[in-house]
Amino acid sequence: MVCSQVYSAMEVTGEDGTRRIDSPFILDEAVFQRWLKLAQNFTTLGGERLAFVMNDILEHKKHKAAHKEGRGRHHPKKKWKVNFFCNFLLVLTTVPSLLFGFRWHADTGGMSFRDIRGHLKM
Repeated sequence: MVCSQVYSAMEVTGEDGTRRIDSPFILDEAVFQRWLKLAQNFTTLGGERLAFVMNDILEHKKHKAAHKEGRGRHHPKKKWKVNFFCNFLLVLTTVPSLLFGFRWHADTGGMSFRDIRGHLKM
């Protein structure tokens, strides 16, 4: 942004076609107002980014304190409803398929869980 917005406004084209900055540089009101708006935008953006970082640090300290006390803490950025729905879909598919697999294994003559205890004692 500095090259395209600040330095380009200062450059003048010489008689031989080269770009240079005059010494002394004379600042007109339009360029000053444009630079002032650019500086205000960057200052606002920097403040917003600093606020995000400070909020994350504060949230981290709250999590650390809650963990030290043995409590959990809900994280505001995590989408618990989406995660719950995904886990629920996994349960709907995994549990029936495991039960089907165990039943199939037992029906084909495989060892059941009750029989495993007997083999482990040997």
